[in-house]
Amino acid sequence: MSELRIGVIGIGARSKLALHSQQFGGKITAAVDPSPQGQKRLNQKLGADIPLYQTTTEAIKAGIDAAFVTSPDDTHAANHL
Repeated sequence: MSELRIGVIGIGARSKLALHSQQFGGKITAAVDPSPQGQKRLNQKLGADIPLYQTTTEAIKAGIDAAFVTSPDDTHAANHL
């Protein structure tokens, strides 16, 4: 089975949930967070080697197979395609 490329939408309190995908052959290959603190939070929570994008569309174009939407609940609709 090939590695599943995972995106994480929203780098905050729940974003570490995406790390569980590694148990099942997943690898986090993209993160999305438009906030000014996005890069700092990404480095702290998931690692500095993961590319950070400003939009979900950019992450999809970079090539992800699945995503964890961990942004605040009231922002989910704003992250639609």
